[in-house]
Parts: sequence; C-alpha cells; structure tokens
Amino acid sequence: MRWNLIAVCSRWRQILLATPLVWRDVRIDHTQWTGENEYERFLYRLELQLSRSGSEQLQVQLFVLWGHFLEHRASSSTGWNISRRRPDLKKLAMILERAAPFGSWKTLNLISCDPALLEQMQLDRMGGFTNLEVLHVKSLNDPLLPIVNGTVTHSLKHFEYVQPHTPVDGQAFLLGISNILNCIIRLKLPSFIPGSTANLTLPPTITTLHLSGYSIPDTILPHVRILQMLSVKRREPPLIPGRFPNLTSLTLSTRGGVSSPPSTSITPLDLPYLEQLTTHL
Repeated sequence: MRWNLIAVCSRWRQILLATPLVWRDVRIDHTQWTGENEYERFLYRLELQLSRSGSEQLQVQLFVLWGHFLEHRASSSTGWNISRRRPDLKKLAMILERAAPFGSWKTLNLISCDPALLEQMQLDRMGGFTNLEVLHVKSLNDPLLPIVNGTVTHSLKHFEYVQPHTPVDGQAFLLGISNILNCIIRLKLPSFIPGSTANLTLPPTITTLHLSGYSIPDTILPHVRILQMLSVKRREPPLIPGRFPNLTSLTLSTRGGVSSPPSTSITPLDLPYLEQLTTHL
C-alpha cells in the first residue's frame, strides 16, 4: 500500500518520506519471489524501506524457506537458475546486517528462517534481540529461535507459540524457550503429549496461564494467579484439585458440540483465594 501511496503525487510522497512510522513494517516472504527479477526488486525496496524507517523499531515477519524454490518454480519463465533453486541469500543477509540488526526488531512473527540465511549472516554484526517486545513462533525447531531465546531480555511482553495440529513434548517445549519464559508474565500453553509434563516447572514470574483441556500440567503451579482454560467439548472441566492453589481469577470456556450430556458431578476444587469466576459453557 505505501508503495502505491507514494506514487500518488509529490505532496503525498513528501509526507510519507517524512514519516518513518509508515516504513517500520518489514515483510520478508519468499512466496513473493517468483523469479530473480522479483527478488532483486524486493531487495531494492527493502533497502529503501529500511533507510526511510529511520530510528523506528521494526515489526518483522520472517518467512524464508529455500525448499520452496522447487524445480517447477525455477523454470525459464521465472528466470531462476535451476542449478541454484534458490535466491542469493547473501544479498539479503548483507542488507539486514547493515540496516536491520536484531536489536532494531520490536516484533517478530517467525514463520520460518532458512538455515542458509543464518549461514550467510555475520551474527556478531546482527547482535541480539535486546529490544524485542512481541514474539510469535510457528516452529520450535526453527534455527533462529535459539538466537532469540539466548538474547531476548525483559523488554519482551508477549510470546505466542502457534501450535501445529499435533501435540508437542512438554519438556522439549520448555527447554527451547527457557530464557523467553523468564521474561514474560503470561503464557499460552500448547497441547502436550500425555505424560510429557510430569516434571514441568514454570518461572515464578509467569502468573497468567491460558491452556486447553489437553495441556494441563502434571505439577503444582503455586505462582499462577490467573487461569483461562478452554475445553474442546462441553464436559467436566479437567481441573485437578491442588494444581493451582493460589488462583484469584478462573475462566472456564468450552468449544465444540456436546458428545455426551454434561457430568452432573464436578470434582470439588478448593480455591481459597479466588476472587473472580467466569464461565462460558
């Protein structure tokens, strides 16, 4: 949109060029690179955009996966060299090193980061994610995630793991984001593989949990004060007595149809500090 607006007239161009905020949203998305010409055009515009963003902290969406450049995309009609099958990521790495080090990233939507891109970067020049405030992650195995986890600070306010359809191992989940967890106070737990949370522990700074009926930890979490829980079908809330002894706020919700009549007997819960109870059943 901004590239269209800047071409409307000279007055609009002057306004946009004098407004760094307009240029802070950075989308690095390989699905837009249908050929070498498009890739070179993207690099040209990215460099212009970063120069125009000034000192604004960047909001970055990163989706670079060289496996996307399969042979059917690397045909002569698109201009890709079939023997390469991917763009020259060194050019992209050099632009990021020069104009967008990690310390300038305020938000990161991490869909996928190709290992080849990191290999082309001089990571000492990229620095750390010291100013990151919002982080969305789609894969716990992404090669960029260890760098984020190792350098993020208490500037981080929001973290969300966009879970795939299959449950994840509880211990692997916590291990991959251990430092991230130390920086946040709210956490949405994914659905875990049964039995993988036997020794699950969370930092005492996390006082708010969002979870589903498939992500109930198998340990006591005394630091949690606010709990929002979603059950997939209408049924007895799978809360185990004593698991959250110091709750002050509890929200129970359901989603989906009723596979059987709701249970008439609910396991008693002793919540002596509870101040607010909300249900959406």
